[in-house]
Amino acid sequence: MLLALTLPLVLSLPGAAPRPVLNNGVFPDKIVLGQSCALKGPAAGLGTGMNAGLKACFDAVNAKGGVQGRKIELNVENDSYEPSHAKPRHASWSRMSTSS
Repeated sequence: MLLALTLPLVLSLPGAAPRPVLNNGVFPDKIVLGQSCALKGPAAGLGTGMNAGLKACFDAVNAKGGVQGRKIELNVENDSYEPSHAKPRHASWSRMSTSS
């Protein structure tokens, strides 16, 4: 019982426990974005076209210095146009947006 009462107090002390920090993919030197799209399978034309458009746009922005000096990076994952494949990718990107 004493442990149950004191643990929250100890963990609330500054520096006692790491706290996640949400960065949303924005870092001092870059902005990281994710794209889950069909790169293979019957809808590959749609996904590769969207990816090419994003890449062309981001390359143009980066060539002019980026966004407030930050380059845009695009992490691309193939989901074959299947929601069951896209959902875990989104979850992994959400986990990556927090760091201790």
